[in-house]
Amino acid sequence: MHKYLKEKELLDKNSKEDLEKLTVDELREKAKEKGIKGYSNINKKDLIEILVNTTN
Repeated sequence: MHKYLKEKELLDKNSKEDLEKLTVDELREKAKEKGIKGYSNINKKDLIEILVNTTN
């Protein structure tokens, strides 16, 4: 399996360990994609918690 696809598959599961590897900007992009409001004012730790607890 291509490395990128494997990483994307893991990140789609929103595991805390995988999300911690992302930058704040990358986390904010994921939050935006999931329709989370106010993501631009949320810090990395809180973004990770929100994304871990958000389905789909």
